[in-house]
Amino acid sequence: MIENNPILSICIPTYNRENSIKQTLEKLCAIVNNKDIEIVISDNCSTDNTKSICNFFSNKFDNIVYYCQKENIGPDKNFEFVLTHAKGKYRWLLGDGLFIDKINLSLLLNYVVSEDVDLIVLGEKERNSSDKEKIYYDGNELLKEIGWHLTWISVLVFNERVINNSDFKRYYESNFIQTGIIFEYFSINKGVVHFIPNICISNLYIKKTNGWQSKVLEIFCQKWFLFVFSLPLFYTYESKKVCVYSHGIKTKLFSIRGLIRLKLQGGISLKSIRENWFFIKNSITKKSCFFMLIISLVPCFILRFLLRIKKCINV
Repeated sequence: MIENNPILSICIPTYNRENSIKQTLEKLCAIVNNKDIEIVISDNCSTDNTKSICNFFSNKFDNIVYYCQKENIGPDKNFEFVLTHAKGKYRWLLGDGLFIDKINLSLLLNYVVSEDVDLIVLGEKERNSSDKEKIYYDGNELLKEIGWHLTWISVLVFNERVINNSDFKRYYESNFIQTGIIFEYFSINKGVVHFIPNICISNLYIKKTNGWQSKVLEIFCQKWFLFVFSLPLFYTYESKKVCVYSHGIKTKLFSIRGLIRLKLQGGISLKSIRENWFFIKNSITKKSCFFMLIISLVPCFILRFLLRIKKCINV
């Protein structure tokens, strides 16, 4: 146990991820030992081997704090719990299937030690390859330019004052609680955000059993649209509209290749498109809408065949 409050808390919410949490902790423990860093894990009452794995690491390493919930409290409350029970000046909400290497961790530590901003936003090579480092003072500019990127929990390093002054309950059930508390905070306070895309996190690329793909239209069209337009009136209509459309474009979630993958994963069908059509047409481009309808009609075996051909051609 770290005696004094650390400079950085790595906050990991987890549930039934015995394979990924083990690898994440192995990689983190190899580089954070003897540094001013704590690792805080909140296990949302897992039913697999997650508990024994976390207990093993917490007993072996003094800088790991492990909490196991008595019952499943849902993802939102689990995010809130791990962030509010950490003690670091900065609190990094890291997914249980990701990690950071030694070089990037050293770069991050240099920033958290030397500056005092409200939020540090990290990058990912595929997402932010063309983005440049920038400091944001204006909330609308932040929403328009990288609001889409702030949906990913693992790039968010919060200053403790943001956590201590956040109304988490306001964004329960939104699917974007981690993003909501940021924009709520900046609508009230004159915050500063440092976007550092060259500090990148890495993915373990382990297949997850409880992914969001089957609910993609509900989450990233319907709930995304409702979430953004429910943000405080401090944010302009223009900023909100740009932010809504940017997510699908920047992440390439609704590109032709992305749509094919979603179709094969059960994420899009004529039924789901019909149920979410209003939000779809107000969240993604007309081109993506068109290809979504076409791909939803194509049998999966044909799509798999086309992907094999494309893979062979690329080889």
